[in-house]
Amino acid sequence: MKTNSFYKIALLLLSLALILPGTALAGKMTIEGKINGANCVIDKKVCPMTPEDPHLALQADFVLSDAGGKYYFLPNLSRSQKSGLVNKDVRITGDLQGISLVASVIEERTSGNYQEVWNWEKISRSLSRGN
Repeated sequence: MKTNSFYKIALLLLSLALILPGTALAGKMTIEGKINGANCVIDKKVCPMTPEDPHLALQADFVLSDAGGKYYFLPNLSRSQKSGLVNKDVRITGDLQGISLVASVIEERTSGNYQEVWNWEKISRSLSRGN
């Protein structure tokens, strides 16, 4: 009887030990960088320079790359949202989970200042009110 309880407690502790570090790594972050094609950033090739660049069609996805060379996938944004921001200076706030940044606010740098261009909280509020 005691052996069975011991295994249950050990299994519970092991499960918590595996789950808690993963949740500790996830957290709100603000990262500044540029949106570029994932293929060109990862493979270090020529990236599309504007949203009108025909090479944009060859990119399956887009990432936020920072000045240090790190890149972050943006899984909750559509391809069209990301392609509209190609090669623009942006600041994205969201939940960081490994190399994925689940965006909550996107700000674009224009004339030295950041202007909010997308805010998930505002979008979800307007959808819940029916506006």
